[in-house]
Amino acid sequence: MPFKLPDIITAGVFDMSIRYPDVNITSPRKAQDFEIEMPIKNNATIHIDNVCHEVSIKDILCIKPGMVRRSTKPYSCYYIHLSTEENSISDLLSNLPTITRINHVEKFYDIYSNMISTFNFKSDPIRSIGIYSEVLKLIKMIYVYNEKVERKAVGRNAAVLNAIEYMNDNFTYEITLNDIAEAVHLSPIYLRELFISEMGMSPHNYILNKRIKKAKELLIINLSSISEIATLSGFSSQSYFDYVFKKHTGMTPKQFRAQRRV
Repeated sequence: MPFKLPDIITAGVFDMSIRYPDVNITSPRKAQDFEIEMPIKNNATIHIDNVCHEVSIKDILCIKPGMVRRSTKPYSCYYIHLSTEENSISDLLSNLPTITRINHVEKFYDIYSNMISTFNFKSDPIRSIGIYSEVLKLIKMIYVYNEKVERKAVGRNAAVLNAIEYMNDNFTYEITLNDIAEAVHLSPIYLRELFISEMGMSPHNYILNKRIKKAKELLIINLSSISEIATLSGFSSQSYFDYVFKKHTGMTPKQFRAQRRV
């Protein structure tokens, strides 16, 4: 397949509180190019094709042409926008997930710093080589991270994968460890030990994380009461929802909604 370097449309730093000081959530915008971003702050929210994502400094976003996006304060990021023709680079970018979780934050930070600092000098042949080198390094690192995730998923215990599927389908209902264990034909104690070994958390905490994520989405885009959102997210009561939500986010559901909504 013929190889051609992508066109670098723009690169820089975006801070919503500076760019849109009086706006809590931006208007929908359709991406025209590949937009590869690294959030600068934790607990930021971005909407991509009507799906709400909670992102952190350990995430790399790859937004493809045609995707519709909105950002919620206090979103800020390093970014680079690339335009590609139909070639191997566009294929690589198109096949990447929208969000990639990374470990080596400093390495990605260095790449973005180098790209941004040299972008305004890309007409200089020597500097141009430098920025394209960083762009290719960025794409390669994202791709390698996702290869590692795929290999890990392939080697994951089938019972754990089945348990995850069961919880993803049923986390909004009142389910117990016994229910999950019965669904995957294991004893509750063994399933819990196996799940922690594979996932680094208990089934209970996995369900809580799913419920918290769902609640955040509903608090931003849904006009239902806090009590109704607690039920829709799988919590048994509003008081328990308030307790768990504040423990995980540092604020009550009401405070989160007031901060994130227009």
